[in-house]
Amino acid sequence: HSFREMTASIDDFNFGADGNRVDTPDCIIYLVRPNLSMMKVVAAEIKASDRLVKNRVFFHVCFVPVQTTVCMHLLEEQVNSRDIWERVSFGDCRLGLVPFDTDLLSLEMDSVFKQCYVDGDLSSLNQIAMALLKLQAVFG
Repeated sequence: HSFREMTASIDDFNFGADGNRVDTPDCIIYLVRPNLSMMKVVAAEIKASDRLVKNRVFFHVCFVPVQTTVCMHLLEEQVNSRDIWERVSFGDCRLGLVPFDTDLLSLEMDSVFKQCYVDGDLSSLNQIAMALLKLQAVFG
């Protein structure tokens, strides 16, 4: 679906069976990986949501696993509205190891090799080290 189709379907969803508009949310939460392409998508979503919803909506961007300064600056630049930016808050969601089975754990960091060796961004190594320390503390 294109972004235009998604916003149209969201707008249609805001009407109840009787045709009256239902309550719109007070806060919209985004769970995103800290990469630049996602920041552009989130900024476009925030601006579109602010146009579609009539009341003042607050936005919370939760980065998985941690926020980065580069992403924050790009998001602020893309939103480009002081009024909207003042209603955006941020947080981290450090998932760590995700259990898929009794003997299978994953960090769900599929692009870590590219980040380290191609982009030269070593920030993900901290998350790997923290997960290994936790694994050692739990299982010895």
